Amino acid sequence: MVAQASAFVGTGHVAARRQPAVSSGGCLRVCAASNLTHRTPSRNRATRRVSCSVANTVADLTTSVEQTETVREMTATEQVETKQDEFLEVLMFCIPVVGSMISDPLMGVVDTACVGKVSTLGLAALGPAMNVYLFLANVFGFLGTSTAALIAPNQLHPDDSPEERVAKNARARGAAIAGMILATSFGVLLSTILLARTRGVLAMFGATGEILEPAAQYTAIRAFGITGMLLSFVFHGASMAQGDPRTPMIAFSLAGLVNLILDAFLIFRCNMDVAGAAIATTGSIYFGLFLMGIVLARRFFRARRRTQSALQSDEVNLKDKRKIRKSERLSPAALMGYLKNFGQVGFALLLRQVATMLTYSMLTFLATRSGTLALATHQVSLQLFWLLTFLPEALSVCGQTLVGSAREMPERMSKLVTAILKLAGYAGIGAALLTCVAHIWMPFLFTSDALVKAGMIPLTGFAAISQILCAFVVSFDGVAVGTGDIAALPVINAVSFLVTAATAFALCNLTNLGLTAVWIALTVALGTRLLLHLARRTYIKRKFGRWPVDLEQARKADVTTIGTNLGPFAAA
Repeated sequence: MVAQASAFVGTGHVAARRQPAVSSGGCLRVCAASNLTHRTPSRNRATRRVSCSVANTVADLTTSVEQTETVREMTATEQVETKQDEFLEVLMFCIPVVGSMISDPLMGVVDTACVGKVSTLGLAALGPAMNVYLFLANVFGFLGTSTAALIAPNQLHPDDSPEERVAKNARARGAAIAGMILATSFGVLLSTILLARTRGVLAMFGATGEILEPAAQYTAIRAFGITGMLLSFVFHGASMAQGDPRTPMIAFSLAGLVNLILDAFLIFRCNMDVAGAAIATTGSIYFGLFLMGIVLARRFFRARRRTQSALQSDEVNLKDKRKIRKSERLSPAALMGYLKNFGQVGFALLLRQVATMLTYSMLTFLATRSGTLALATHQVSLQLFWLLTFLPEALSVCGQTLVGSAREMPERMSKLVTAILKLAGYAGIGAALLTCVAHIWMPFLFTSDALVKAGMIPLTGFAAISQILCAFVVSFDGVAVGTGDIAALPVINAVSFLVTAATAFALCNLTNLGLTAVWIALTVALGTRLLLHLARRTYIKRKFGRWPVDLEQARKADVTTIGTNLGPFAAA
């Protein structure tokens, strides 16, 4: 897999020209060929159709990537002229991003729905067990963001010399390899800890009594998929940096389909309950990773062919060929440099993720104190909440990428931020409406227990309000990353955690609200983060005369000392 990471050198970060979609004729040709060479009995025709469909789906995936890698160099001015409608630009970028990001929480929802159909005890056990992996996924999500941040600057330009192109490709390859090394190392370490201390870890997340055994079974099986999950973050970040959200969207969507099929077979036909759900999710993670590996391998060999062509060209002199060979080699010192860069970029994002997930883990822990029924209800509502929050999460990616690329164009950056916040309002309202529908009219999709269905109704209002608040919060988070205000995020999340903890423990110990108190605390958490973001926005606008503003450029211009003069949320 480490060798495949060098596949990212194929394109660097380039503007892609969209080609017409490939027709389904490929499938017809494959099927026609199979009919000419084999006279299969009619009972095998369905199998032949499925094989044909799978083969051509993989072929379409790799062909789609080749099309998006067609280079179309554009200057910054040309890009602005062709993208006047920032609202439409952000919307079109978000669509494939949502598809790729929603696959993992969708697997959790599918697991919850299938297990909830056969066992309320198993459904309750999924609460703390899934929360373990939810915590890990969000804490180590910085691997993908750091990968994107290191690959994106290596954009190819028309006037780049052959050695410059190879050097940029080598830096992108080094960043990808460093990301894969870190992902694999963290994955093996975390898997070992979970397998050795399964019940101890689950106890920290509130699993006790009768739910401990099924929760431990689910956690132990899914521990084998942690490495694949972390590697998928690296692949996803690299694709986003190259302006290619379609590849992870297709790969992870197919993985979600495999998860649904395996869940239905293992849980309903094999009666494996939570163990079946864990096997299905783990297998689908590696299936999606395999599809991404096919694409990366093709990019790797394509990049190697380009390098060999440059070395054999008569237009490149001997001195430049030596530089190309030197740039292509990844020395241990260079690799250590990339690992160091990961630490610098990812540390602030890691702190932000830890504070955020501590909040959700604390709320799930408090839910376990209300009994098995309340925990099962909380599990269904929380999985729905997390699934729907991935709709506005794509706007955070837009803030990181589109706003980050427009730092030198203040007017365009302002328009992009306005479009992102406008879409956040629409996404939040849409998610809130879907929350109301799911809680009131469609809980039967996730559980057959009448008491769990009834318990979801009182949570509806707080869950809907939280969706609206979350849409704006994640959008502000993305804009902060895009404008270079990363160091303020851990402070905002830490303050929010302290406020939420005080609110949650007060409500749970001084009132009889039960599970409702937990969801009130969640609303307070998101509301606090939004208020802190607005306070930060007001302070920066007062200081610089406008918002958004590129804080890194302001620091270089010595407008002010960012680390000391921007109030309680100052960058470190």
